Amino acid sequence: MSLEDSTFRTSRVLDNEIIKASDFEFAFDQLVENVSKATQMILECNQDFVINGKVLPSGDNDMNLKVSPIYGVCKTQNGDKPFGRTEETDETIGFEGSETGRIDILEVQGDWEDYDEQQRAFNDPDTDVQTYEYVKTKKLMKPVYRVKKGVEGSETAPTHDAGWVKLAEVTIRAGVTQITAEDIHNITADVAGMENVGWTNEKAITYNIGYISDVNARFRVQHNEDGTHADDCINSDSLDIGTGAKQINGNILPVGGIVSIPNESISASDSILSVIIKAAAMITTLYNTYLKYGNYGFKGDLSVSSIADESNVLTKPITIHADGDGTAVIKVNGNAVLSIDANGKLTTNGYTASSVNNIVTKAVTDAISTSLTALAERVTNVENAIVSQSTYADGTVSMGSTGRYNVDNLEINVASTANISELVGIPSIDGVQTVDGQIILVKDQTDPTENGIYTIKQASSWIRGKDNNYNTPDKLKGKLFRVSAGTANSGRMFYVARTQFTDGSSFGTDDIPILEYMATPNAKADRVIIRDANGRAQVAAPSASYDIAVKKNIDDLYGSVTPSALGTAAVGTCTTFARSDHVHPMPTLVTCSDKGKNGSSYSAFGTAAFCAATAFRASTWTPTCVACAGANGSGTAFGTAATVNTGTAASCIPTIGTALG
Repeated sequence: MSLEDSTFRTSRVLDNEIIKASDFEFAFDQLVENVSKATQMILECNQDFVINGKVLPSGDNDMNLKVSPIYGVCKTQNGDKPFGRTEETDETIGFEGSETGRIDILEVQGDWEDYDEQQRAFNDPDTDVQTYEYVKTKKLMKPVYRVKKGVEGSETAPTHDAGWVKLAEVTIRAGVTQITAEDIHNITADVAGMENVGWTNEKAITYNIGYISDVNARFRVQHNEDGTHADDCINSDSLDIGTGAKQINGNILPVGGIVSIPNESISASDSILSVIIKAAAMITTLYNTYLKYGNYGFKGDLSVSSIADESNVLTKPITIHADGDGTAVIKVNGNAVLSIDANGKLTTNGYTASSVNNIVTKAVTDAISTSLTALAERVTNVENAIVSQSTYADGTVSMGSTGRYNVDNLEINVASTANISELVGIPSIDGVQTVDGQIILVKDQTDPTENGIYTIKQASSWIRGKDNNYNTPDKLKGKLFRVSAGTANSGRMFYVARTQFTDGSSFGTDDIPILEYMATPNAKADRVIIRDANGRAQVAAPSASYDIAVKKNIDDLYGSVTPSALGTAAVGTCTTFARSDHVHPMPTLVTCSDKGKNGSSYSAFGTAAFCAATAFRASTWTPTCVACAGANGSGTAFGTAATVNTGTAASCIPTIGTALG
């Protein structure tokens, strides 16, 4: 840039010189341009800048904006034209709405406007003819604003145009009919080259030395009417206090007063650090004088309190009383609270701890120790009983977080019973027809890396996990699930072993071991028995002498018993029921056709055998003897006729007939 372009310029007229209109025009233009250059010189500015010029909502809840009083200079406009206005814009600046959202910018530049039309005479230099015309006799420089529209759907503002000053970025939200103050991103940089907060493009293209109203408001808050600082204006937040090379520290700050202590004097200009050094020296002197080289003592009780009344009587002091025999008592406001015996042991005087920071006595700690010992013994007994009577799911007693299996609240609709070749659609599993969206436990895959929790999808492959849960090996580890339906698995519980996975964040590398839990209500080897709500338990079928048998075992046993065929009765004597194989018919009833004496007839024995012409001793009471005659009856049991006496009744009268026809 040449010298004539970087400093003030104006027209030069000599005495008696006839000047042209262009000379007056140049002088006028340079007057305005010189103001612009003066401002730039003061601000040492080499880029676009404005003073004030805040973009504001119109106040009518619409898509229009207005601009506060402004002064600025555009460096890229010919002649570095300044522009300005001493009041808010009287017209509003309109923005278009957006369906998808975008970012627009508001630009400003200075422009000349002619005004004040009057009649003027003009002389033609060639013909020397004079004419009259109405022309605008004055012109003014005014700020001109325009909106540069951004790209729909973009989150970046457009680039400003040369010759214009970027004043603000304005966010046009999708579907809105009102621009709010939060949508307007004004200039925040107050130094050339600083980025403006909230701008998305050309962030440091413009700066503003300050909004005059804001500067004035801050000054009013921080100062009194006479210009002095207001209270709490400068506080610890305003000071950089620390130990760094440039920070304020105790070696810099003076104490600001005069203090006298034994052997030392502290002046107002002494730093805080020097005061601490002098105080330490004084304490050292006292120590050497009274403690190191001799005993400092006094006779009587020692009472201490930070408060005293007008008569110098201490208020609620702490008092130490020593009897001279090695014992002492500490009192608070005259009441003994602690005793010290000759061995230095402390004793409370009826004191009982009542809050978390109170000191407790030996009686309390002894009681706690006794309780803990008893509790530890009980826990040991319980653990021993558990270890000796049952085996847990992982083969060990659960003694820590790595050994516990917590029941998960996830509802498992059904569990697999064998390998599922295609994990897709809505197949029937364990006797249950699955539906879209159900949760299934897959535990029997030929490839164990495929085991896990799945969400059924009717028209596509199943999704591993549910709602972003159970979708990695680590999220399955230690989980315990209960199956709600299924022919084989209904009511059973399964868990994922606490395995240290190689890749706990994704499936495909590690096997997913899913085992049946020890507390399942169904029979399971080497597991404790779990009873249902009615107290019943399920066990496996007995196989050894002392195994437990259940109702089904007994029903199956008796239902399978079939009587054996007994064969033909052997021929014997009246006193012998003999067969070589000791198998005899089992008659259920004997019928006698002979009425016997007194005409009585007995049918006490059914139809298994028939005695014809058999005599009974008959009466109203049960007969006690029977005689069978005719031993020839078709190979039956009694042989030759004989009289059998079974009691003391009278002898039966033998009657010959068929014995057992």
